[in-house]
Amino acid sequence: MRDPVGRKAVGRDPVDRKFFAALLLISIVAGSVRPVSAYTPDDPKVRSMVESAKGYLAANEHRLPGGKALQALVFVKDEEYDHPIVVSAVKAAEEFAAQTDAKLTSQATSYEITLIIIFLAELNADRHRATIEKLMDVMWKRQKEHGGFGYSGKADGDTSMSQYIVLAAWSAYKNGIDLDWDAIGKLNDWFLRTQDPSGAWGYQGQLASGGGRVKQTEVRLSLAAGGLGSVYVCADLMGVGQRLKNVKIERKIPAAFRPVESGDASGEEVKRSRAKGLSPTVLQEMKRALNDGNQYFADKFAVPGGKHDFYYLYAVERYKSFFAQIDGGDEVNPRWYDRGVDWLAEKQVASGGWTQAGSEGPIANTAFACLFLLRSTQKSIKASLGEGLLTGGRGLPKDTSKIRMRRGKIVSQPLSASPDEIMSIMEDPDNPDFTALADNPETVISSLDPQNRAGSLQRLRRLIQSGNAESRRLAVKALSHHRDLDNVPVLIYALADEDAEVFVAARNALRFISRKFDGFDIPQYPTAEEQQEGVLKWKTWYQSIRPGAQFLQ
Repeated sequence: MRDPVGRKAVGRDPVDRKFFAALLLISIVAGSVRPVSAYTPDDPKVRSMVESAKGYLAANEHRLPGGKALQALVFVKDEEYDHPIVVSAVKAAEEFAAQTDAKLTSQATSYEITLIIIFLAELNADRHRATIEKLMDVMWKRQKEHGGFGYSGKADGDTSMSQYIVLAAWSAYKNGIDLDWDAIGKLNDWFLRTQDPSGAWGYQGQLASGGGRVKQTEVRLSLAAGGLGSVYVCADLMGVGQRLKNVKIERKIPAAFRPVESGDASGEEVKRSRAKGLSPTVLQEMKRALNDGNQYFADKFAVPGGKHDFYYLYAVERYKSFFAQIDGGDEVNPRWYDRGVDWLAEKQVASGGWTQAGSEGPIANTAFACLFLLRSTQKSIKASLGEGLLTGGRGLPKDTSKIRMRRGKIVSQPLSASPDEIMSIMEDPDNPDFTALADNPETVISSLDPQNRAGSLQRLRRLIQSGNAESRRLAVKALSHHRDLDNVPVLIYALADEDAEVFVAARNALRFISRKFDGFDIPQYPTAEEQQEGVLKWKTWYQSIRPGAQFLQ
């Protein structure tokens, strides 16, 4: 039978009925199956886990002030500021801080002090300013000569304890509390000097002397996440996140770790660089520490982590959140979060908590699990709203009347300009409108002149070959919004770029254009050999669909 326009009537043939029934079944099943990498903190499954855990925490209060603060932080992060657990934790924190400075300084560890600072700063820093500032003063007095923090009466610094010093400093600073910048610089140096040759960190930091790294003891994933996350936080606190992207690592790096008077920082960056610059040596060491640490984590990441698993997941969430903001990592349904959610779902008990033996105890375990599930560090970063932290080194756009929010960051409104003006701005990162383009790279493609689109695209491709680092980054990101196979050769060329952000943008653009979302599994921080191997793989793929294709040299 035919329909009125002469086509075969759909569904009239028994084979057709079977075919479409099968299609319907497939669509129903597909709609009920969770796609890969699909969890978010708002996912019903995650919310159910968090609500059950909060019920457990509400019924089981920690006995120590620091434990109460950690427990209450879960409710603060979930925007329940007046919950009885929060009220109780504030009372315990005030009683703890009312002790004499001498008694507070002689505490066996810094955990109580730092957890209370973080909790009060996230709850209401203005209301609790006096308590926070008192505890901050005590905290800095506990710093050891080498820059790290550890147990009272012991010379070594402790990676676990020191990471919470960094987090307390960041939480306080983003909420308006000033810092001891010399102490931050010394602490950053300590993390650099106690990194294991593998790129990880150990428990009690063994200091390298005379350059290089020395083997650390008790190296494990939880401490690797803590150390690596701490270097990222220090980079943000000292205002050098953007500068680190442009640092080139020399083959032989000098041994000295020292701040120097320098005129190469300005504005907000100076304010957060201990009122000084950082020596090229320190910047190179920080870049190398991050590169090596990220590679270690990419190679070794696992859930569970093998020891202190709940504390570990919270450290991972903190590290990955700062990594995403400073280095531009993927924060859209990341796989590490999915794996953590699935593992926690398996381990949560009927009471709502995570009460497995060992580790930090059931209340702390449950709090750490919730902070991971809630993406608590990401929430803190978003709450900073461009106040000088984590804004890519640019700060607020110059024209604050033309700003908007995107993924928790203040960005410029898209720029309205002619195609020639757009290209001229792209070629000059000092142009006052460059920030607006960098915040909205899709504007570059949408503004191209329809009459000379091919010529404009060619000009954009040339910029990737000859522009400075900031222009190359923007050009690659702009091309990533234009799914055109003609762009592939220049994007493959950009894969070999010495600038890490250009490489990542090119890799992501190629994935988007080709629909090969694994991208041949080129790591985020490849070695020179891995980078070259990735270039060859993409060339082979492109020649398989366009035989005889020519590539840029």
